[in-house]
Amino acid sequence: MRSLNRPGHDYGGPLRLCLSCLQQTKTPVSPEKILREAGIADPAGPVGFEAFRRFCQQGRQVVGDDMLRRAGRHAGSRRTRALSRNILLGMAGPEIVLRREIRRMLQGWPVDWQLQRTGERRLQLEVRDHGAQALLCPLITGMLEGMAPFYRFEQAGLLHTRCAERGDSSCRYGLSWQEQPADAVRRRRNVLAVGTAAALPALPLLTPLQTEIFCLTSLGGLLGLSTLAGLKERISTQAQLQEQIHINEELIDQENANALKIQLTRELGQAVESRTSREDLLQAIIDVLAENLDFDRGMMFLLNQGETSLLYKAGFGLSREELQGVKPPIDVEPGPRSHPLAAVLKRGEPLLVNDLRQLHAISHHAFCRWMTHLGSRAVLCCPIRTQNRPTGLLILDLRTPRRNLLESDLQLVEGLTPLIGIGLQNARLLLQQSSQFQSILQVLAASIDARDFLTAGHSAQVTEYAVGICRTMALSEEFTDVVRIAAMLHDYGKLAVPDFILKKAGELTAEEKALIRTHPDKSREILERIPFEGIYRQIPEIVGAHHEKMDGSGYPKGLKGEEIPLGARIIAVADFFEAITSKRHYREPMSFPAALQLLAEESLIHLDPQVVDAFIRYVNANKLCLVDTGAKSLPVHKKIPAGIDRRRVRIPCRTQVSCQAGNRVLAGTSANLSTGGIYVATDQ
Repeated sequence: MRSLNRPGHDYGGPLRLCLSCLQQTKTPVSPEKILREAGIADPAGPVGFEAFRRFCQQGRQVVGDDMLRRAGRHAGSRRTRALSRNILLGMAGPEIVLRREIRRMLQGWPVDWQLQRTGERRLQLEVRDHGAQALLCPLITGMLEGMAPFYRFEQAGLLHTRCAERGDSSCRYGLSWQEQPADAVRRRRNVLAVGTAAALPALPLLTPLQTEIFCLTSLGGLLGLSTLAGLKERISTQAQLQEQIHINEELIDQENANALKIQLTRELGQAVESRTSREDLLQAIIDVLAENLDFDRGMMFLLNQGETSLLYKAGFGLSREELQGVKPPIDVEPGPRSHPLAAVLKRGEPLLVNDLRQLHAISHHAFCRWMTHLGSRAVLCCPIRTQNRPTGLLILDLRTPRRNLLESDLQLVEGLTPLIGIGLQNARLLLQQSSQFQSILQVLAASIDARDFLTAGHSAQVTEYAVGICRTMALSEEFTDVVRIAAMLHDYGKLAVPDFILKKAGELTAEEKALIRTHPDKSREILERIPFEGIYRQIPEIVGAHHEKMDGSGYPKGLKGEEIPLGARIIAVADFFEAITSKRHYREPMSFPAALQLLAEESLIHLDPQVVDAFIRYVNANKLCLVDTGAKSLPVHKKIPAGIDRRRVRIPCRTQVSCQAGNRVLAGTSANLSTGGIYVATDQ
């Protein structure tokens, strides 16, 4: 162990290296201020351990924890750029240069150090810092890293096997490098140079001719060997540059792949977030893949609900004939004649094939033959998983061998399929949630109708009318759904009205009418307890205003005109028409012609004329009733075509009905009975 300075003495050398680095680095605090806060007045003079420790603490707060390591790299790289270094390296080799530079680097530092050769092209530096903290370890490490050009760049090694910061008694650094093709030539040149120098005293003993031959031979040999060494070094450098170019190209390709993956992830995330319908989600995903991936075709297959067959759901690049070939359900049940996709789905592993015409593993042979039949030349297949189970397949292919599919293509698609699985799972959960919500709404609406057989179906009929008005007025589907839910629950507050009032056969008293008129407010108060989100938050307000009138004579708040929400104005028209055409305890139902006449008259004062007009257009378009052409002229609509009124005497009747029409059996639910027959609603 060689001792240069005893510990605790001058730390000025390390301090000045740090200052040199800080002066060339943009820092929010000047180096002079850091020195003042550390209590160092003259950095050119001796610096004690405590002052250097305070300087390091202040510098780390400004520059960062790696200040010392950065300063060491800066100092080491300065040494490698010197002209003398290049000359010495070419003449002596890495070992002699490293010994010389390390000795100069640590000269005057308050550390004990030892440098020894541990093998061919291997050096070991051991440093012991006797200070309270191993402050100089990062600085020395950075300097050795900055001197990397001495190792001849390629396949150099710096190992830090022991470290005082980790509690070891000393820091130990291992340096290693590999011999270059030019090193052997340089050694021969150096031997020749030494031999020539040794022979120079004997030149006076030679004849002039011998002296001339000796000089020419020696100089020619030295020049030739130097030229050969330079040539080998240039060849080696060119090979290194080519390798570096190749590495850079791979890095660029990787960066491009990462950028593409980030873009695809963002776009798929937006598609998953903005689509609630499963069909819309799948089409949005396929559109994103078609736009961003370099494939000719794409197909997405998903298991049906019973997991017995694969169904084609979305794709791009397929012709009409190819679509006809993939659209039929694919049976995934095990068996000797099971479809090739069934085996791929069961394995649940990704697959990449660059040439489908070549021989492949027996497990892939059937799938490759099926894809070849579809006109593919190269294919990439990746399973789609939900809840850690394969539930579908994403297949991307090339029709022509215009490029080779790479492992990066497979990795990219593998990274995207989990997002697709999450989107499908979210869509399924949203569908279940929506279905449960709709079921709850239907139960709530049925609980109103259950109180009286005469009002059974009232909410459903009002909802049908209200939705028809919305679609006739070309309102958005989202707003139409808001009106639909509000119409289903518009009378829910009647649960607070006693039966003897709702079912009273005679005229209501003033007190009873006042109690009846509280039901819109009751409905609003009850619905406000439901956590509606987004546009659905206006449902309680719509329900609470469905008995308001355009002239302000309605209840409960006496709103008028545009003060009444549009949804409430729509429900008011539907509720009015449904009420006057239905049988009640205190009156008979009104005929459709009379009801339409009254509705038109009400549009002049109490009801919104535009909504009434939309309702009558809806009635005409859907032929809900046919009346005599001799009916009186209506103020806001054209006459209704002649025919038979199916609802002239209408009695509510809701029951399951099945009937035969030709060779078909239709099933549905009856809405009402009349002298003209039974009115049945069916999806068929």
